[in-house]
Amino acid sequence: MFLLPPKIEYLSKINNIKSTKDVAILISIANGNPKYKSEICDRMIFNYSIASLSINSLRWGVQFFIARNCTKSNLEELKKLSNSKDCDIKSAVANNKNCPIEILEKLSDDRHWEVRYVVAKNINSPIYILQKLSNDTDTYIRDAAKAALAWRVRGHQPSAYPTPAP
Repeated sequence: MFLLPPKIEYLSKINNIKSTKDVAILISIANGNPKYKSEICDRMIFNYSIASLSINSLRWGVQFFIARNCTKSNLEELKKLSNSKDCDIKSAVANNKNCPIEILEKLSDDRHWEVRYVVAKNINSPIYILQKLSNDTDTYIRDAAKAALAWRVRGHQPSAYPTPAP
């Protein structure tokens, strides 16, 4: 698949997001061009904070995009999104490679199995969290945590965890 570079006029909107259409266009550009993801995400957070909007008041798609692509410079926003009532938003936070350990620790106790599963699959989940999740009541979570622990014990990078069979 051939991706066209984003149009300059759309990228210039990064500093002047005024409508949900602008947000949709920028998310589309970011999803099609990974090199723009973090810049667009950071700028979106900046613009919404300047407008004094709470991150929890944003549309689901924007929250999800920020949760997945938030950089280390915006971890406060990630922390706010980790308190969402939405399982998909919390899973996106847990899936973020920049997610701090304290958030992963909190999400490892989440009532939704999907969130705990993603914590078990996160490359930054420390061994003590994986050990706790290896005793989870849910089979998928236990298997994912055990697989992650096995890879760590062998000295492998956990980025290529095998996915447990359903």
